[in-house]
Amino acid sequence: MKVILADHSPIVLENLKESIAKHSELKVIDTHLNATEAVNAIKKQKPDLAILDIKMPGLNIKEMIDEMNEGEQDVKFIILRMNSAVSSKSKLVQSESEDIETEAKDMDPLIRAIEGMIFAEKAKDQAEKTKQSHKQIGRVNKFSKKAITH
Repeated sequence: MKVILADHSPIVLENLKESIAKHSELKVIDTHLNATEAVNAIKKQKPDLAILDIKMPGLNIKEMIDEMNEGEQDVKFIILRMNSAVSSKSKLVQSESEDIETEAKDMDPLIRAIEGMIFAEKAKDQAEKTKQSHKQIGRVNKFSKKAITH
C-alpha cells in the first residue's frame, strides 16, 4: 500500500514515517510539510492512502478535500488533528468515522486504523476473487451441461 504523509510538524512527520516503515505492506512514497504540495503529490502519484494534518500551511482541510475530489482519486484518507485522528474510508465525504487518540510519539492507534484499512482492502480483494471464481465455475458448469446433452 503506497502512502503519502503530510503534516506541518517535521517531528510528527518523522514519527509517522518511522512507524509506517515497520509494516512491510506499507511504503511511504512521499512526505510534505504543506497542503498545496501534498494535494499535488496525491493527484500525481495516486497513493492508496494519504495521512494528512488537519491544519497545514497552504490550504485548509476543506480546500484540500475539494481539490482532491475534483479528480478521479481512489485514495483512502486519515486526517490528523492535534491529539487525535479521524479515519475516513474514502474521499472524505461525510461518512462513518472514528476518533483515534494519538500523540506525536504514540502512533499505535493510528497504525491500528491503517491496519484496519489494509484488512478491509484484503477482504474486498478476496471477495472479488471469489466472485470471479464463481463466475468461472458457472461457465464451466454451463459448458459441461451442453457437452453432456449433445
